[in-house]
Amino acid sequence: MKNLCGSNRVIGGQKLPVHAWKLDNQKPIKGDEVLVKVLKIHLENGNFNQICMEVGGNEDRIKECILNIVRQRGKLHNPYTGTAGIIAGVVEIIGPACNNINGIKPGDEVIIPVSASLIPLSLEAIHKVDYVYGHVDVDGYAILYDGCPMVKKQPELPWDLLMVAFEESASIENVSQLAKSKERIMIIGSNAIVAILYSMAVRETMDPDGELVGVIYRDKVSDMFGGAGQKRNKFLYSIFDEVYYMDSTSTLQCIDDITYNGERLFDVIVNCADQMGAEAVSVVAAKEKGTVFFSNLSNNYTLALFIQEAINREMTLQCAAGYCSGYYEFMMKFISENLDRIKEMGKVINEIFQDRIDLKENFSEETEVQKSISDMMLYKSPRMKPLIDEVEKASKYNCSVIIEGESGCGKEVLADLIRKMGDRNAAPYVKVNCAAIPKELMESEFFGYEKGAFTGAQSTGKKGYFEMANGGILLLDEVSEMPVGMQAKFLRAIQEGEFYRVGGQQAINVDVRIIATTNRDLGKMIKEGSFREDLFYRLAVVTLKIPPLRQRPEDIIPLAEFFVEKYSKKYGIEKSITDEGKQCLLEYSWPGNVRELENTIQRLLINSHGKTISSSAVLNEYNKMDMHGGIGDDKNNLSYSERMNLFEGNMIKTALQKYGSTYKAAEALKMTQSQFMRRKKKYGI
Repeated sequence: MKNLCGSNRVIGGQKLPVHAWKLDNQKPIKGDEVLVKVLKIHLENGNFNQICMEVGGNEDRIKECILNIVRQRGKLHNPYTGTAGIIAGVVEIIGPACNNINGIKPGDEVIIPVSASLIPLSLEAIHKVDYVYGHVDVDGYAILYDGCPMVKKQPELPWDLLMVAFEESASIENVSQLAKSKERIMIIGSNAIVAILYSMAVRETMDPDGELVGVIYRDKVSDMFGGAGQKRNKFLYSIFDEVYYMDSTSTLQCIDDITYNGERLFDVIVNCADQMGAEAVSVVAAKEKGTVFFSNLSNNYTLALFIQEAINREMTLQCAAGYCSGYYEFMMKFISENLDRIKEMGKVINEIFQDRIDLKENFSEETEVQKSISDMMLYKSPRMKPLIDEVEKASKYNCSVIIEGESGCGKEVLADLIRKMGDRNAAPYVKVNCAAIPKELMESEFFGYEKGAFTGAQSTGKKGYFEMANGGILLLDEVSEMPVGMQAKFLRAIQEGEFYRVGGQQAINVDVRIIATTNRDLGKMIKEGSFREDLFYRLAVVTLKIPPLRQRPEDIIPLAEFFVEKYSKKYGIEKSITDEGKQCLLEYSWPGNVRELENTIQRLLINSHGKTISSSAVLNEYNKMDMHGGIGDDKNNLSYSERMNLFEGNMIKTALQKYGSTYKAAEALKMTQSQFMRRKKKYGI
């Protein structure tokens, strides 16, 4: 299957687009592809809620977040939730080799009822965020593979409800079939609109005299946006016979309330709430030989199985349906036949959620949820925030990563963080310094060898780093030091997922994630022919670049204080750095980056006297450092007073350059302006 689901657009290996970190979203399209001008995107509920929570509901930042995901991945696929949504727009070009387009032609308005995680997407702008339905209006384009489902939009049907309905795939039709002639049905939803659509489908087929109960799951997002009060309740009671509300802290109470303390159980329960606890309510409230339908697998289906085992009750647990024959026609018919009611529902929903729409204007930066992902990476500089965001995203997928940065800036710490946050955190983690392996031994070290493969080989043979890391992560420190000849063999091993031991004839299959680090310019090495371009692109599915410490001075003091606390505990002492000492730390350029700062703090703790680390103590440590102002190995003959004068002069000069005026510079150094002017004159600045 040459181009299964658009797999020829995958960057970084032979896999389906949904598994890929990044897709090729570049024009022009190929002959077996379709170009669609994208007008609207409906975000899956969990995806939209996560983005809202991350940015505090601020509309501009929601737009920015969505644009960043698409720029980074070439598709809309939120790495935090693993979900996307669906897209809609106008067909522009149909490739001449396309054979499976089902009567669609250029100019048709279409909904693409497959997850946007499979579709190469490019966005130029986002114009509007619809907080009620979780839609965004956009300018962009998508590239569809031949045979990708497209549903032609009927002009009289509204985009918003169509997209919400089609995002549920074939599940709504399946639920309508499950509900036939049933007497007691319950629908659990965290999105009221989705729950209402399921309820309308169920009402058409269930016993007319039966009970339809709704459970609306309250989460942090609904709390953030406020409630709808009496108007909401009145509307929901026009659809359901009974309505209950629950959250993750009231699961048992909700079960008791809904089931009348176990006396009332349900024939069919539809769980379309992607929230913890909803699976327990679903299973415990289902009767013997009843059916629990999960609208998607993120609704804790596995936990539901455990709970079913625990209560020892026979029932059918059924998962979402991605496709069934005729469901496109069913969905269009369902929307058309209920159009008047749906339009009325749309008006009421917009009124009910007007507080959500209005509230977006009132969000400020202070409401943003601050993420503390790990104490492994301490930072304050705004330059580090985008990098940490990238680390979080990269950790969610088993893609190859290259981490670039100067020596000592924390590349291995970043790799450890990716491992800790990813799903391979309990799997093997093999760290290899490529610069430390002799060239003649590199192949046997990476791939291992069979017994008797060469003189001196162990009689039992030996596993290589690839086998040792199977199922886990292989960290290649200083990958730039790998010889070109070895690079070709290494490329084949990571592309094919298999290799041969030295002297072996049996292929060994492995599943290894590669994280590589380098302090060199690989682009320059590629031009020089010392690093293979194809290996670079295979490794650089995600590239993370750590800025040197001198470019993020905001991090110097927090890091220094962290190291003081860390090594004070280790050495059993209590010390702190004076404000003057901290100022000295800020004036140094730190060519060795965080590692140099850490080592310096250790020396200061050991060598300084008393309970404080003064500026004098810091200056004494600079004897072996190449200061930006000139104190280095070539200045070792300077006296202490000469060093102090040179350092003070550089401090005055730096402050004047940074702040522009003597008044502002003096204020920053906590000096009077006259003191600053005297020192400026003293050093001829």
